[in-house]
Amino acid sequence: MEEREQCIIVHFPDKLQTFYYLDSLASLPQLNDDPTSIVITNTKEHIKQMLEQWNSLISHPKLSIMFVNTTHFTKFALYPTTHERITEKETLELGLMTMGEECGFME
Repeated sequence: MEEREQCIIVHFPDKLQTFYYLDSLASLPQLNDDPTSIVITNTKEHIKQMLEQWNSLISHPKLSIMFVNTTHFTKFALYPTTHERITEKETLELGLMTMGEECGFME
């Protein structure tokens, strides 16, 4: 395991997995084809930022994003590529906001 700025890289025998802990999704790190997770606080603003980056995010099939509420110790996670396949575009924002609300938004 190695720690870098805003991320931890875990070395498994057959792969690397990077875990980013970010303050914002407005500017994303350079993503590659390795399994990658982004951990961020569960706020309405972060969900809106994710939606603005959606077309870029769905091009990384091994990317997961975890929205966490550190006050209530709750979370929800999604894989944008998978979510894109199973969700109707017209209801994407509503669905994600509902998931965020169920987890409990932080301010």
